[in-house]
Amino acid sequence: MNFEELKQAIKDTKFQINVLKAEVEGVSAPRNKKKLEHRLLNLRVLQLWQMEQYENLGGNLIDLND
Repeated sequence: MNFEELKQAIKDTKFQINVLKAEVEGVSAPRNKKKLEHRLLNLRVLQLWQMEQYENLGGNLIDLND
């Protein structure tokens, strides 16, 4: 993955996390909520990995706030 693709992937993952957070807040069934929270955790781990890769390529995480 090149620098720009990784930058876009991080932004896409952030968007997915925000959508999933809203879904979790709207669910009342414990089983469904647990499943969504698990997916949310996986996305957060993915985002951390992507951010680490971005830094390793010389990117500055502050630049992602654009």
